[in-house]
Amino acid sequence: MSKPSDNYFVRASSIGGLMTNGRSKTELLGKTAKDSILASALLNKRGYREEITGSPLEKGIYNEDEALDMLCDKMNWEVPHREIQKERFYNEYITGEPDLCIKDLGILADVKNSHTPMSFPWLVDTSDLKKHHKGYWWQLQAYMWLSGIHTSYLAYCLADFPEHMIKSKIQSELYRAYGKPEARTLDMSDIEDEVESRMKKQMTFSQWESHEKIRIFKIELDEEAIEELKTRIVEARKIYDIIYKSI
Repeated sequence: MSKPSDNYFVRASSIGGLMTNGRSKTELLGKTAKDSILASALLNKRGYREEITGSPLEKGIYNEDEALDMLCDKMNWEVPHREIQKERFYNEYITGEPDLCIKDLGILADVKNSHTPMSFPWLVDTSDLKKHHKGYWWQLQAYMWLSGIHTSYLAYCLADFPEHMIKSKIQSELYRAYGKPEARTLDMSDIEDEVESRMKKQMTFSQWESHEKIRIFKIELDEEAIEELKTRIVEARKIYDIIYKSI
């Protein structure tokens, strides 16, 4: 007899949340894990998705190709990634769509665009992604399991903000500047020049060399982690069926 969870495949991007534990020894799945299951059930049964928005996400989407350019240049990969259609993989447990996967060459990678220099991992040891960001580590484990490639890379990139975001930020800062009392004594063009110069300095990063604006983590497939993930998904499906019937 079929169950709702027969159509429940965990997305690679949400596996980190699913692998969080409960606060007690008797509670295998924590709140973050259960929220992840709830989100899948709401989407699959009700078509409801909690929309994630904001400047970091917008920048990441617009700058993905540029980040892949940076990664390929750094790794000396001569691949026409802009011409390669992304592929979504499935197995009996999970699904995922890596940013770059060329199985014939054994190339598997994902990129993360840092929003600002403050969120770029300048001082992080790139030999241990699991310690730095366990969620991303699980995401790359998932991609390796799905693709059959046993070595993968995660690159943090610091790219300029897209032009439309810079213009939008300049406009919002101008409105704020015009409202300050001291603006009455200043020339409008001086205010505009100051704001534009300040925003471009904050949102473009040409002052750094290209090799300084990328940090690459190398991740190897962890077979024990995959077995742990399988066990967790079996338990998650039990909870998924309960949630699915109650919403």
